[in-house]
Amino acid sequence: MTGHRQLRIDGREVDHDRVVAQQAPLTAAQGAIIGHIRDHGSIRSVEAGVIVHLHRDRPCTLAGGSRADAYRGTGIACCAYAGTDGLEAMKRLAERGLVERAGIAGRWEPAK
Repeated sequence: MTGHRQLRIDGREVDHDRVVAQQAPLTAAQGAIIGHIRDHGSIRSVEAGVIVHLHRDRPCTLAGGSRADAYRGTGIACCAYAGTDGLEAMKRLAERGLVERAGIAGRWEPAK
């Protein structure tokens, strides 16, 4: 059904594919990111990356790698890839229409 449009309850149109993506279940990390946004109003990409890394089988805080202390966000040690991985996670949530970039670089908020 690619290319089809669907009306939202507020009268705006959206791509049908986006509606289907919004209804797909969130991963545990995505749910935690959305929960952080709900609790705090926004999130930085690097904070999202820390959440993603904490949901790995071997989180950075346990891996003990040489770069495990490169970033300390809210007292949690993580590796230097937290920002990059967080950005990618946020882009996937944005594609689903759940978040959008805030006015500040690197910050994301709920989609309006």
